[in-house]
Amino acid sequence: MRDSILQDLYAGNSSPQKAADALASISLSTSSDLEGPLRLTWESIIVAAREKPEHQDKLVDVLATLARLPDAKDEQGEPLIVFDMRVWSELPILSWKLNYEWNGNILVPVQINMSDTTAD
Repeated sequence: MRDSILQDLYAGNSSPQKAADALASISLSTSSDLEGPLRLTWESIIVAAREKPEHQDKLVDVLATLARLPDAKDEQGEPLIVFDMRVWSELPILSWKLNYEWNGNILVPVQINMSDTTAD
């Protein structure tokens, strides 16, 4: 579902506002656990940015629009908080996903010279 929202955005059939509203709606559709749906939303955007760099400007617009949405509220009208961050103004978990994605895809070659090891 998230991918189809982004495909509509790429095709010009949707605006960043409509895409952000749709992604927000999907992310909030599970009232018991917001962490999982938010992670899926961020992963969809990150993967899309990696796989379709020509649309990164549109994805940035969607993220900016999400951050400008009114904070999501619970049944009592209190802001929804995930890891001490407000949904949407603070985009909870996004920075962690970006950091993981950035660092997780870097391979650092390690060379071990077995002749330098000595048994004591």
